[in-house]
Amino acid sequence: MDTSTGSSLETISVFLKIILFKKADISILQKSGHFYLVLTSFINLPEVRDGLNACDLVIAKIDAPHQNLFKKINQPYEGISLADIVQNLKLIKTKLAIQTLLFSYNNLTNSDKNSITSLISIYREINNTKPITIYLGTAYRPTDFIGVRALGEVQLKAIAKKISTQLGIEVDHYQEKELEIISRKFNDKELRKEILELLRRRPCTYKDISSRFSNADISGVLESLIGKNLLEVRIHNNEKFYFKIESK
Repeated sequence: MDTSTGSSLETISVFLKIILFKKADISILQKSGHFYLVLTSFINLPEVRDGLNACDLVIAKIDAPHQNLFKKINQPYEGISLADIVQNLKLIKTKLAIQTLLFSYNNLTNSDKNSITSLISIYREINNTKPITIYLGTAYRPTDFIGVRALGEVQLKAIAKKISTQLGIEVDHYQEKELEIISRKFNDKELRKEILELLRRRPCTYKDISSRFSNADISGVLESLIGKNLLEVRIHNNEKFYFKIESK
């Protein structure tokens, strides 16, 4: 909800429609009818909670299992604590879900045994007051943070099962999905525009992009966009990904 809580890791959540907004934008919620969002540092404000209660669903993002890691991951404003966020989430009246990105980054991790135990304690505390659903994700695709390591699908599935078994609640874990294929033909100008829009949302491999456009030959278009400094290539887990270069 708040876009200025710190430089937390980018969340890759294809199965969620996530909209980031600031406190001043809450009126949008009340007009939209249905909404998905990411956790705010303003959740302690009654007027913010009132705005959130206009949503069909609030998705609160909690990646840190304890205050020490919360400071390192989220780099919150002074005075904001994980405990306060948890307490105020229990005051939300509408349907609530918790989204957690599991990862390892240099010497930091929130996916070891102790971290998962602590996260389960947080989920349990909230669920005892306010029934929740849990969404688990991991950094399958590359981010701007070099060194971020994703969990394997088997490990992620096992953690989801452990949480569900211990808490008796629904836990949905991220699974990579195929991009929707667009069957109509594009000229080069249209294809450039469509590829840039796709890569604005997520980095993709050559196969990702080509298969989305009915296995079109996109080599020339990609090279042209790279030559114009609109795209760049990065290697992640020995695989080549195309990134859109954001204008400054």
